[in-house]
Amino acid sequence: MQVQELGRTGKEFEYDSFVSADGTKLHAQRCGKGKLEVKVVAGKNVITGVNERYEEMEENHDIKAALVGDADKELGCFEERQMDLIHVWREVNTARQHGVDLRTRKRYVNEVKGILLRLKNSLDKPDLKSRIKKAEKALSEFAEEMEEKEFWRVSRFFKTFVCLQKA
Repeated sequence: MQVQELGRTGKEFEYDSFVSADGTKLHAQRCGKGKLEVKVVAGKNVITGVNERYEEMEENHDIKAALVGDADKELGCFEERQMDLIHVWREVNTARQHGVDLRTRKRYVNEVKGILLRLKNSLDKPDLKSRIKKAEKALSEFAEEMEEKEFWRVSRFFKTFVCLQKA
């Protein structure tokens, strides 16, 4: 449990307006514990938890910040949540589970990248609200296309994590 001890020592957890979080599962051979879940929340410094829920970490350190992370449902305990872009690309690429060839998956990924990166590059533009609406419409249309093609995992991801989240 050295990771857990290291994550809890030192000064109070510090953050600005957002934190990043991620977790992984490990198999422990020597501890006799079997499987371990290691979770990390990073702001100006880092909190680690072993076999601890994000909700417990958030409460123990009073983290009231926007979270940037992956599609882990457990991250819903944070007040605000934003998917990081690399995980959006990865979720689009899960169309391979539906037998979609690599070339087509790359086209889908590039379509979504184009929508989101154009929006990201528009953050300081005066017509940001209209650009957000345009991006939301394009992502909704993409999700509908995925649903029509019965690519349920990609469609569900966009309807759950992207299109329905408010900025």
